[in-house]
Amino acid sequence: MSSRSASPEANERLLGKRKRTVEDEDNEGDSQTDKRRHMEDDDLKSTDDFDVSKDLDDELLFVKKDREGSTKTLDLEPEQGTIRWSEDREEYPNCAVYHADVKQYQARVTELFVNLAEHLSRISHTGDDMEILHTQAIAIQTFSGPKRQVVALAGDAGSGKSSLISSILDIPHISRHVWMLPVSCPNCMMLIYIQGNYGRACTCAITEYTKAFPDQTRKFSAQIVYLNPVQLRKLLVDHLKEYVIFHFEKDKDWTVEETAEYRAQAQTAEGTLLDLFRDKPSFNNSTEMKSYIHTSYKNKAGIELAAQLYTWCQELVTAHNPSSQLNTIEADRAFQLNKALSPFLSSGGSSDTKPRLWPLVFKVSIGVRGCRVLENLTIADLPVRVKASKNYIRSSDYLWIVAPIGRCVTDTTVDTILFEFGERFAGRLAIICTKIDDKMTSGMFMQEYQTEVQNMEKIERAFKEAKEDLSKAKALFRQASKPSTIEERNKEVEVCQERYGKLANIRLRFMVRTRNRKIADMIYEDKSEYLEEGVNGPVFFVSNEHYMWLKGYKESETEAPEQLDAYATGIPGLRTYALSIPAQEMWLTFLSHIRHTSIGFTKALRIWATKTGADDGDGLLRIKEKSLKAVDQAIEAYLKVVAKDAVQSLAVPIRVSLPTVAQKGYEFMQDVVGKWHHSTIKAFVSNDGSHSTKKVGHVDWNAKLRRPAVRLMSAGWDEMSTKEKQHLAVAQLKLQNNMDVLQHDLKEMMELFKIPRGHFEELLDAQKHGIARAGQRYCVNLDKEFRNTKQLTEKDNQDGYFVQAMSPVYTKAAKVNGKGSKDKIMNLLEEYVNQRDENSPFIRMADYASKKIAEHSKTFSRALHEDCNKIYNEVFNQFGGLMIESADDNAAVVEVKSTLREFLPEVDNELAEIVKKLEDIERNPRSKGKQKSSAPDATNVKQEKRKPADGASTTPKVKIEIKKEQQ
Repeated sequence: MSSRSASPEANERLLGKRKRTVEDEDNEGDSQTDKRRHMEDDDLKSTDDFDVSKDLDDELLFVKKDREGSTKTLDLEPEQGTIRWSEDREEYPNCAVYHADVKQYQARVTELFVNLAEHLSRISHTGDDMEILHTQAIAIQTFSGPKRQVVALAGDAGSGKSSLISSILDIPHISRHVWMLPVSCPNCMMLIYIQGNYGRACTCAITEYTKAFPDQTRKFSAQIVYLNPVQLRKLLVDHLKEYVIFHFEKDKDWTVEETAEYRAQAQTAEGTLLDLFRDKPSFNNSTEMKSYIHTSYKNKAGIELAAQLYTWCQELVTAHNPSSQLNTIEADRAFQLNKALSPFLSSGGSSDTKPRLWPLVFKVSIGVRGCRVLENLTIADLPVRVKASKNYIRSSDYLWIVAPIGRCVTDTTVDTILFEFGERFAGRLAIICTKIDDKMTSGMFMQEYQTEVQNMEKIERAFKEAKEDLSKAKALFRQASKPSTIEERNKEVEVCQERYGKLANIRLRFMVRTRNRKIADMIYEDKSEYLEEGVNGPVFFVSNEHYMWLKGYKESETEAPEQLDAYATGIPGLRTYALSIPAQEMWLTFLSHIRHTSIGFTKALRIWATKTGADDGDGLLRIKEKSLKAVDQAIEAYLKVVAKDAVQSLAVPIRVSLPTVAQKGYEFMQDVVGKWHHSTIKAFVSNDGSHSTKKVGHVDWNAKLRRPAVRLMSAGWDEMSTKEKQHLAVAQLKLQNNMDVLQHDLKEMMELFKIPRGHFEELLDAQKHGIARAGQRYCVNLDKEFRNTKQLTEKDNQDGYFVQAMSPVYTKAAKVNGKGSKDKIMNLLEEYVNQRDENSPFIRMADYASKKIAEHSKTFSRALHEDCNKIYNEVFNQFGGLMIESADDNAAVVEVKSTLREFLPEVDNELAEIVKKLEDIERNPRSKGKQKSSAPDATNVKQEKRKPADGASTTPKVKIEIKKEQQ
């Protein structure tokens, strides 16, 4: 990672230094105003109307009212004011699938197959084969949906993930907990306050937002998924272990830092258990619970205690949902849904006697009807520092890292996420900077951004002039006594107010935009290893608070009157980017439906309509078996060579260099770890090699031990990726060439049935599109798991393959106690990492990786295999099934065949023309009829790097267009 060009102090000044309370840190996510990075120059000329009813002190710009002491009642849904913006005012991004003509072509294809189905319905009763044809014609009328893309939102508590979801979905309250409650978050160990119009909250369970579920009856529906039995038992055992270690197994040699960490773990365990079992006799308070657990501990009945708690948990889940492991809650309003979800997502107050279910919740899926963004996209809000979140991130397709603008450059959580997942999500990563309206006065601004002083002074002069004019107009208005004078001077006040408000907005936008650009440059410079401007990893700046103001939610009438317009909040631009994410998958699925499914069916139908003669069933069966065997052989050959190359590229380099790698691990254990205090070593062993103390700092044994092996394997990943793609291309070519072999094998039969050769060639061409699409889906899935495998090998310190390889020795060493325990533990560790055979943790790590590559290839090849077999079976079912039908003496069949012989050529021609027009749209999505995007598409627009002269401004000069009214 490149070094920062400015000192920490300079960075802090640039980011806008301010005093922060603990509550400020914890609750940052709720009063956010976010903004797109790349803004047009004419934004400064906006003349949007805003009602400014009173004078605004200069120093109040960018200053928000402190809402920490708010005590308003929040049982009722907050009243919504005037709605000034909604997503339906925005146009779709510049992607082919959103072209205005695409829906017309889709409707026309459906219409064609409605007509075909109508013809076939007249003879569907004549036999099973005819009924199948009729059913297929009906099915093709419906276009299948694309695979949903999943976006994971990651970031610290209070970074603004939840409020960002409310904004981007254009649904206030959809992701906010809007009742007032102090909560100790069990995941991040922070005290948070849930309050306010659009709330402050800390997400405690994975919460994903998706389109309406098939059986959903109301606008919102939440499906609550509980922990499975294995997860639940582990949760209880882990919490009991953490509680017992601190309260009953304290080590006198613990350092202050170790004691604090164990205490925090025990407190989390205590809060979780009390929330779950607060209705049980022994869990009325902390004292009773401690006595109850201590009794079981003394009697060595830990297993029995865990079993009892497990039973109580099952009873609790059953009480809320007797039928299954899935709870469903529906509501017509987002506020109502959030209130109903309270027991499942948050801890109760100290006076609450009812048990809370949040510790038992694995995931909450919220279906939303009528949300544009969620039609083909799922967005997930992930809890902080939770193991399940990492697994969810790996399963996702895109990753958005969310952080307040004041900390986005220096935030350690952002750096940690980038280190672990930056490479995994290369090309599918974005950073969202929130709170872009954070405090800044004009004086602070000109001090920090001195290259913009001249521009700011122009705005400032106009602003102060407008302020003075407004004050004078108000003074004259107060002096007026005649009705005619009052009316005249009131109009003058309104004119001055309008001008003052517009200038306040311009002033605000200019400061926000300037800071956004400066911060963006710092991000791209500081995190250049993972982000490249305009190509990989867009950076967005958003204001959730100002967007919610546009939705009619201001927490107080005394809020500052200046307002960012919709596009300046950054939400419409981010929404455009979100809509562009599934666009390619939607387009490929749409095209495949026409090129493969639709055209393939019409070609087969033409064969049936034109053929004569009887079927040679035995001959056709032999050809079918030969073709399906060729599919098996192509995929089996591919899997064998992939498995072989995985071992050669990843495992062999470690075996060759094992003596060197093992020796380095041994030296680390002997020369570094061996000098530590035995309690510190024991603490690291108990935490699977990753721990932190004041004396040694935060150290991860696994990361240090595996580093030499990871370096050896680094070249192998690129080599493996290249080879895998080459092998897949060969296999795919074989599968498509088999279609040509099939045509040759069926040549005699086509001549016998008098089938035009061109018809059958066109049928096979359509099926080749199907094979190509199956290959595309396989590549996408395999690429995701390939990246996950690499990440688990190189970066992950929780579930990674090296951690798994070291787990046996950690478990064994953790059981060593008594005199001389340090020497015994060190002997175990040193011998284990210094092994020179197949039991070496380094070889096991490499073997895990190579086996996972082969396993994933095999797993996803099943779908590829099934798709190819289905395509070949379709060819034979269409060809053979249609051949078997010989009821030409049936008058209805003869008539339908005659009609189709005339109708199908027209259908073929029209489908070919539609495909041609779609290809034109793909080449030029902005062609006539395209809905032009109202904001630039972050995925398609490559921004030029700015290279100003030393000291030159990077912001366009400002021209104030608002003129003073003549007196």
